Amino acid sequence: MKLRLLAAAAVSLTASSAWAVDLGLDAKCNANGIHRGSVSWNGSTYRRCDLPADIAVAGTVTLPATVSGTKILWTLPSVVTVGDGYKAGKTPETAVPTVLEIQAGAQVAGAPRSALVISRGAQLFAIGSDVAPVVFSSLDGNTTGTGEWGGVILSSWDSSNACNSSVGAECVMPELRRHRFGKQADEAAVAGGYKQPYYFGGYIDEVSTASWDNVSSGSLEYVVIAEAGASQSHHSDHLSGLALYGVSRETYLAEVHIHNSKDDALRLVGGDANLERVWLTCAGGDSIDWDQGFQGDLSFVYALQKNGSSNAFELSNNASNFAATPVSNGSVFGVTVAYANAAPSVGVPFRLQQGTDGNFTDVVVGGEYTGACFGNPAHAQNQSVVAPSDFNAIQYACTDNAGLLSGSSLAFGFSEPTFWAGYTGRCN
Repeated sequence: MKLRLLAAAAVSLTASSAWAVDLGLDAKCNANGIHRGSVSWNGSTYRRCDLPADIAVAGTVTLPATVSGTKILWTLPSVVTVGDGYKAGKTPETAVPTVLEIQAGAQVAGAPRSALVISRGAQLFAIGSDVAPVVFSSLDGNTTGTGEWGGVILSSWDSSNACNSSVGAECVMPELRRHRFGKQADEAAVAGGYKQPYYFGGYIDEVSTASWDNVSSGSLEYVVIAEAGASQSHHSDHLSGLALYGVSRETYLAEVHIHNSKDDALRLVGGDANLERVWLTCAGGDSIDWDQGFQGDLSFVYALQKNGSSNAFELSNNASNFAATPVSNGSVFGVTVAYANAAPSVGVPFRLQQGTDGNFTDVVVGGEYTGACFGNPAHAQNQSVVAPSDFNAIQYACTDNAGLLSGSSLAFGFSEPTFWAGYTGRCN
């Protein structure tokens, strides 16, 4: 515990000691937003401050909860991109080192199809407290909706087995594109396209791309992400509440509550990020989805599955090459999968597919669920390298249709109450 506290102090110091800058915008918005007047939101009066679409400056841009005593509603009017590391060919040496600091108690509201994207080389320090969390939600002034804005995305250079074959190989986030309009669209048409992809990854090995796999994307502590999961464009790729693309374990992620995501609550693409003390409630898709060689740790997680939702764990390696390396091999410890209904109609607790590995210890699957424990093991898609020895202390009433569980045994899981006072304890 002492080491963990020291690590948290170290990452917090990184944000506070970085060179402070502002964006030269309205003074009423701490010079970092565009003043849009006063709004009534969530039962209080706020000053609405819209963030610009691009925040790419060398230094720390700060979003406080109040400015001169007035509450601020920091608004994402569209996709807001921090840093320029999303561009092709960016390296840790060439990406702009932008730090976005969101202070305790700050409220961030996303418009439809908006998202906050932390690109490679940039950092997000959203550091709340148990009584004053940082809250991301939508513009409608409550947290009862779903898919009302996009979500939060962190990205870095850590390995993805979809793009680690040679130096210069990079992955594209399938859910995001930068759309050009007006004169920019005319210029883009001449250049051959209207959309610019977002890139992540690029790490090959410590000879070719030394230390690209341990660049920190910042810190999230006492953060709520609610009502996310909208599609960023007019297609079917919905964003997740929180998505990590090629994010390393140097990023500190703890005390995070993701609620009412339309699609997946937590998506982990490559990298080896560690997350602890996480609440995932009422997602419409999967509670946890990993793929492309994710090798991080998930500790102390509470997942509440609502009727109609997908799987508690949907875990993959690589859809195009089940044996691609590094093989997804996340470690799961201290998890409770609970159900919002007495007779739940949901996906399976464990869908292990496309060659994934993994390790699961101290997991409680709620006794309300008595269907299959695993996705259809006979289906070619549901191939994994997970073995019975990878499951330890699993408590369940579901049917072990994959022959991976040695029998239900006492487990403690994780059932502590969330820090978020706005959570009702149920799905809307």
